[in-house]
Amino acid sequence: MILYHQRLPEFANDYAGAYLIPKSAGTAVERNRLKRWLREDFRLLQKEHPIYGAFIVRFSGTAAEVVHGDLSESLKKLMESI
Repeated sequence: MILYHQRLPEFANDYAGAYLIPKSAGTAVERNRLKRWLREDFRLLQKEHPIYGAFIVRFSGTAAEVVHGDLSESLKKLMESI
C-alpha cells in the first residue's frame, strides 16, 4: 500500500480521500470491502489525530488475503510517516 498526501487550501480544516484498488486485486465485492474499511480507518484516525489535506491510497496485492486489522495497522504506520 502506498499513501500520497498533499496539503491543499481547500482542505485546510478537513480531508479528502481517494482509494485506488485495481481490478487485479479481486472481485468488485472484495474491492468495495477494502474501500469501506479504508474510509472507516480514516474516520477513526481523524478522531484520534486531526488529519488535513488530500490523500490517495494505492493498494497493491490481493484483496482476498487482507485482514482488516492488518490493513488498519498499515494505514496507521503510513500516516505516522507524514
